[in-house]
Amino acid sequence: MKPLIGITCTTRHTTPTYPWQTPLAQESQNRDYVESVTQSGGVPLLLPCALEPESIEELLGRLDGLIVAGGGDLDPSFYRENPHEGLGTVDPFRDALDAAIIPAALEREGLPVLGICRGIQVLNVFCGGTLYQDLSMRENTTLQHRQHAPRDHASHEAEIEPDTMLAGALDASTVRVNSFHHQAVRDVAPDFVVSARAPDGVIEGIELPDHRFCVAVQWHPEHMALRHQHAQRLFRALVVAAEDARQKRP
Repeated sequence: MKPLIGITCTTRHTTPTYPWQTPLAQESQNRDYVESVTQSGGVPLLLPCALEPESIEELLGRLDGLIVAGGGDLDPSFYRENPHEGLGTVDPFRDALDAAIIPAALEREGLPVLGICRGIQVLNVFCGGTLYQDLSMRENTTLQHRQHAPRDHASHEAEIEPDTMLAGALDASTVRVNSFHHQAVRDVAPDFVVSARAPDGVIEGIELPDHRFCVAVQWHPEHMALRHQHAQRLFRALVVAAEDARQKRP
């Protein structure tokens, strides 16, 4: 059996067609995540925000890997701040899912975890770090971190730290990545290390060295995987780690 990879969802509120209809909250996630996992040899499973804590524990016991996917902004109360004027849309349902699933997943040291965009931010916060609510709060941010190019376009460089899990996964010291964020890691969570930075110093990758595979990046490799080998390598590294974890599971 192929490794089973969970992918966190987000909520999307639909606009009613008629005034008397009630808006609906739908669970959704970008199809590129599904295709990237499938092409890397895994079986994707979408995880809805409405999961109860006991269901999360049961699912994690069956998953071979987890992707903490992209989405909107995290409520800054989780890192003891009031909302900055640059804060974007907050989804309390998604926040609740991430707040529950991340600590539970990391308690399972054998469960490989990949964080993407929002994923790097929530992994950092729920492990004790902080964020820039908006990059306008950070000095010397000189790059365009919300690109106006197509989503699969490699916009700026990311410098990869040597001897990290990310460097091993990408087999590179520098890659060009896409960029669709206005928030970023500020204070890195205890036990995590920085694994990549943009040329202006914005953190583009963090990881947990003592974990089997816990890597998070600020860019969106799922949009790049069809055209850029380094993006597909990242998903393949997750699936390989997940396959190894499954084979070693009691």
